[in-house]
Parts: sequence; structure tokens; C-alpha cells
Amino acid sequence: MIRKQFYITAEQDQAIRQLARQQGVSESEVVRRVLEAALGQLPLPSRERSEAVERLLENCRQLGAQHQLPAGFRFNRAACYQEREARQLFD
Repeated sequence: MIRKQFYITAEQDQAIRQLARQQGVSESEVVRRVLEAALGQLPLPSRERSEAVERLLENCRQLGAQHQLPAGFRFNRAACYQEREARQLFD
């Protein structure tokens, strides 16, 4: 095990002490259990996920290289919203 030192509030200290008494374990064990529960809920990055994201990005780069916008093209956000609203009228 690795020793860690950190600051907690008085309320957190009281809650840890109370849980330790209720569960019949040390305060350190309570902290370990709470950390384990919290960390178990976090989605940890995996190698497979990283590889999938990299493949997706590469596909996006390839598509971007293949598609060229017409010369002089300017994006018009207001026109996009108007077009979307017009489509919704017919849905």
C-alpha cells in the first residue's frame, strides 16, 4: 500500500469516523472503500478506446482531404437556421 496525506473538512472527518464505527473497520478502510466505489464508476480510458478514436480521427482527416468547398464559399449560420426551420414546418 502507498501512504497518502490530504486535507478533508471537519464534516468529512466526522462522516468517516461514523462509518468506520458502524462498519467495524478502520477509518483508512472506509476511505479505501469510498475511493474504490468512486473510481469504479469512472470510465477509465482503455487502449481499445484510444485506438478506436484514433481510427475515427484518421477517417475524418481522409474525408476532409477528399472534400473541397467551392472557391469563395462563406459559411452563413443564419441561412442554415432558416433552412432547418423551413424543413421543420413540413415535418
